[in-house]
Order: sequence, then structure tokens, then C-alpha cells
Amino acid sequence: MSPIEALLSRVSVPRVLEPGVTSVELDLLLRAGLRACDHGRLKPYRFILLEGEARDRLGESMSDYLHGDSVDVSEDAIEATKLKALRAPTLLSVIFCPRDHDKIPET
Repeated sequence: MSPIEALLSRVSVPRVLEPGVTSVELDLLLRAGLRACDHGRLKPYRFILLEGEARDRLGESMSDYLHGDSVDVSEDAIEATKLKALRAPTLLSVIFCPRDHDKIPET
């Protein structure tokens, strides 16, 4: 299967069960991510890996944000938001951190 065929046939999985990715698979994924376009080698990104209790804390933060944004949020919506962080045993966040460089335009 070609890379484009893989992208076109991709489907989302609503919930990933334990054990999740292995350390070898995660290493391969991160190495591939580090190969993303990087004009000027600024490395304008960082990765945050969340597993175990860190996912619980993320779910709590997400529900706190939802609840703080509106007083009309149901308890069911708050609980559903908490559970979103638990859909997979490992969560990988990619954070964009732009860096200025005098010879590289922003756009």
C-alpha cells in the first residue's frame, strides 16, 4: 500500500484498548514526526506524552475548562469530556512553538 493509499483508507478508531503502543512503535512514530518539514532547522515543535494518571488530569482540566466556560453545561457533558482523555492508553500531543529567525519569514 502506498502512503497516499494509506491516508485515503484511514479510519478513526473511537477507543483504543490496552496495551496501546509499544515503546518501539512510539519511538518509530516520534522519529517520523521529527522528519516533518522544518525550514531552517528551528524545530518549532515539541511532543508531550500522556499515559496513566496524566490522562486523568487532562480529562479533569478539559472538563474544568468546559464548566468554567458556561454555567449551562450538564453533568453528562462534563463527564463525557473527562472520558475523552481516556479513549486511548497513550496520548501524544504535538505542540507548535514558533521561533523567530531573522533570515526565515514567518509565512
